[in-house]
Amino acid sequence: MAIRSRLAAVAAAISAFAACECSGPGPAEDHSAAGAAPPQAAELPASGALGGVRFTQAHLTIGALETPVAAPVTVGSAASPRTMQSDRPDVLSIDEWGRFVPHAEGRANVRSFDRGSYLVVDVIVPRSLRVDPPIVRLRLNESANVRVLTEAGKVVPPDAISWWSSALRIASATKGVVRGGSLPGNATIEARFGSASGKARVEIAGPPDVSFVVSPERPRLRVGEVLSFEARSPDGPLDPEWSSDEQRVVTRLQANVFWAAAAGKTRVCARNGNRCVCTSVEVMP
Repeated sequence: MAIRSRLAAVAAAISAFAACECSGPGPAEDHSAAGAAPPQAAELPASGALGGVRFTQAHLTIGALETPVAAPVTVGSAASPRTMQSDRPDVLSIDEWGRFVPHAEGRANVRSFDRGSYLVVDVIVPRSLRVDPPIVRLRLNESANVRVLTEAGKVVPPDAISWWSSALRIASATKGVVRGGSLPGNATIEARFGSASGKARVEIAGPPDVSFVVSPERPRLRVGEVLSFEARSPDGPLDPEWSSDEQRVVTRLQANVFWAAAAGKTRVCARNGNRCVCTSVEVMP
């Protein structure tokens, strides 16, 4: 009887163990907050954009149609259609290399896709230019401002203009400023913007015709020596244009400084306005 009781207890234990092994786990407990939305994929910039660019200026003027212009971006910025966008592609588009391509006269706003930078681009397509004033009168080394206008009277930004001069030693121009050179006389300057251009006449008056002397007088040098000359009027020193008749004998290094290059004789001359004064120079071996 005792044996049967023990066998029944063992069978009951085996049945209970089997029931635990076969029964699966209960439903998984939901730990999410009530009403929480499922996780979303990270949002990408529009049109497959990759970050953005930083422009080096706020405004740009372009004057030649269909001629690509490099975008003014900082070092490290990757200029491309995937980093910036024009709001007027009919006026200005961006090619696959990130260059601006102007198509029509107008204004376009170029934005970086990361909204960190912004550029205003004006496309001007003039057929002709006008320099105002058309005649500029200056003295040596003086300067004056000029404007460049389209045929419609619109002022072209000075930074967008390239300049040419028929005689740089008489007059030159850059960024809307005309400068008198070291020589009196007349010169023509030309403003160029895209395929359009306009000219102005520049008249440079020389200094008053004053008397002066050059020193030292009749110097004697040895080959390899360097000497500075001076031009002086009754009112004080002058800043004339210096030259040597024989560069192979005496070579001008800078301004009034000359180098004895070889044995021989020559003259060093100073020109101030219409007056020229020279002195003899002898170079010995």
